[in-house]
Amino acid sequence: MIGDNPFADKLERVLAKTLIQKREVKIKYISKVNENLGTHILFVSKSFEDKLPTLFAVSSGILRLIIGDTHGYTNAGVMLNMTSSDGKLYFEINHTSIKESGLKIDSLLLSYAIKVYNGEGG
Repeated sequence: MIGDNPFADKLERVLAKTLIQKREVKIKYISKVNENLGTHILFVSKSFEDKLPTLFAVSSGILRLIIGDTHGYTNAGVMLNMTSSDGKLYFEINHTSIKESGLKIDSLLLSYAIKVYNGEGG
């Protein structure tokens, strides 16, 4: 996670002892773009908004899913952006950013997104 932590200790409690492909999930809190080397999933908080271009430049060519929860992040290049409305959680996907990173996304997940950006301006 880079920037302010909007989850408090909830993330640690939810992911405690969680395994993904037999590997333990570890949460790292980082404050500088060059510290994120080696992460597979990176959550970018709103407090890091002005540093997004630098983050994308450093992450270019690295297989890493970049996630956010800030209005406009998907259009800015964040791969998966969460949003809420009426007490429900939704997400948007920047398919172009995902393809450019070398990651692949399941078509079922794409079908659940409220918006899929494909190129400039969506």
